[in-house]
Amino acid sequence: ATYAQIRKLQPKYVVVHDLFDGRAVSHHTQDQLITLAQRNEIGKDSLYDELKACGALLRKIKKAGPSDMEVIVVKGNHDEHLERYLQEGRFAKDPTNLELSAQLVIDMINGEDVIENGIGYTYGDIEGVRYLGRHDDFKKLGWQLGTHGDLGGNGSRGSVRTIENQIGKGITAHSHTPEIFRQTWRVGTSTELQMLYNRGASSW
Repeated sequence: ATYAQIRKLQPKYVVVHDLFDGRAVSHHTQDQLITLAQRNEIGKDSLYDELKACGALLRKIKKAGPSDMEVIVVKGNHDEHLERYLQEGRFAKDPTNLELSAQLVIDMINGEDVIENGIGYTYGDIEGVRYLGRHDDFKKLGWQLGTHGDLGGNGSRGSVRTIENQIGKGITAHSHTPEIFRQTWRVGTSTELQMLYNRGASSW
């Protein structure tokens, strides 16, 4: 449905949140021995493969739209799973991902975006893709589109009401649940509905 809409509407921009899931390096599973073994068994423990898949997805989005369409990648909490993995030095005990991580550590020290660089290393550069930082604005027609929606005020978690206080008119993501509260909108998800970190029924 996403690609059908892009082909039909021919937008100038497509905004993507949580492009990188972080399954290969997630802190949520770092001490879960069985889960790690299962992830290894199905080939989901490679950071290289995960970043390369992100590049393939961006290319697929680009191909669905007009040649001058720009894809905007909003920085979210799942992107930061990689930053946390590098910051905590967990790659030093992860031989599967050590070589690529060593490159990305240097990039992170230099203040560069490790998702953007990681996709460049594994898939290659893709023209027409812009990566936003955590505090970058991206506004169109008065709507804020550059906020992921996970961070509320003063360190709290972001709800649609607290996000309204921060950005006013805007469209965010994060919760995987579509919601409209006045002029603050949240989109749903294009992921699989059963991920490693959700259990039971949900509003996804």
